[in-house]
Amino acid sequence: MLALVAPETIALVAVAARTIAGLVLLVAGLSKVIAVRRFVDAVWAYRLLPEAAVVVVGRALPWAEVIVGVTVIFGILLPWSALGALGLYMLFGTAIAINVVRGRRNIDCGCFGSMRREHLTWWLVGRNSALAGLAILGSNAIEPSATLAFSEMVAASLTAGAALAIWWLSLELRTLWRVPV
Repeated sequence: MLALVAPETIALVAVAARTIAGLVLLVAGLSKVIAVRRFVDAVWAYRLLPEAAVVVVGRALPWAEVIVGVTVIFGILLPWSALGALGLYMLFGTAIAINVVRGRRNIDCGCFGSMRREHLTWWLVGRNSALAGLAILGSNAIEPSATLAFSEMVAASLTAGAALAIWWLSLELRTLWRVPV
């Protein structure tokens, strides 16, 4: 099936996929770094870690997201950075799923630090699964033979960034529509 698609097209899709996966990690990580106390509280609310580990994880995890996000966006250490993104998305999705199954849906997911508050839902598990898929698609492990010009990589990244911005804006508009006037 992949033989029907040009290697350059696959490479462009990989760049776009890793840009989206990396940007989400970068933005989420930076928003948690800015509001680290709130994120530590969110980690504690999940009740998955021993109390002694909550602060360490709550302070380290945002920096891991930032570092992995940057390396994925710029294609540094692929496919290892993409595997790091996959691991982070699976970790987040699993933590959310455990709490949804436990009936603990009314806690803040901590997904984007101070930027937005979301309760735990299966939608968030699905979102993390989709982002994990994008991280793997962006690893270039599928078709590493194509080399792209710098301008092609920039165009693919900008397109992916624009798609992500439109998605994010749609979430914000949905939130605004729910607010009574």
